[in-house]
Amino acid sequence: MLKNTLLLILLYVSFTDEIYSQRLSYYAGISYNTLLFPEVSFPDAANAKMSLGPRTGLAFEKDIVEDQYGIKVSLGIEKFGGDISYLLPGLGGSASVEANLQKWITTVGLYPINIEFAKHFQVGLGADLLFLIHEKNKGRQDGRVGLNSYSYDIATHYKRYSNKFVAGFRFYFCYNYEVSESIIISPEYNLFFSQMDEYKQFPTSTNTLKNYIGLSVKKNFFKSK
Repeated sequence: MLKNTLLLILLYVSFTDEIYSQRLSYYAGISYNTLLFPEVSFPDAANAKMSLGPRTGLAFEKDIVEDQYGIKVSLGIEKFGGDISYLLPGLGGSASVEANLQKWITTVGLYPINIEFAKHFQVGLGADLLFLIHEKNKGRQDGRVGLNSYSYDIATHYKRYSNKFVAGFRFYFCYNYEVSESIIISPEYNLFFSQMDEYKQFPTSTNTLKNYIGLSVKKNFFKSK
């Protein structure tokens, strides 16, 4: 159902005669990342100190209703990682992780809700798909199940520690400053919340919350009615 809806939106945008303007933009900035452990209820059982992550890419926008409503797609690259610790003791078993996890990902975004108001302001809501490009990890993962225990070097034991694919929702807000008729400078803030686990091999669920602040340069290269 979701795929069919997105396909219909893209077909409409591609062939409708009601398109007023198109913009291509380059964006770059920094994400402040937070790793969440939704299933961990014990205080201090899980901790993550995530590093700031660079994020850059291209975006394409089309107005459907002039200066009011449009659609936006984006393609980018970003880095995500940090120091993670986890300890969950128990009578029947235990698990612990001490690791530094780093990865590069490709992001593909589609924002069917893209609204302009008060001339310069713009807000949007859509979905991002994150694809793993490369990861570099170090640390140990230990545990015990009954009388059996295990101890792994994360870098050598696991062929891939992260999920190949993560999906989530992204909200963004920006201010469009027109340098000229064709060039726009836009400071931007956006918030991403994942709906899938970041790490395939981690002992518990891991979601991410990413606060991004950056700047985009937009080129308005087509306009007709």
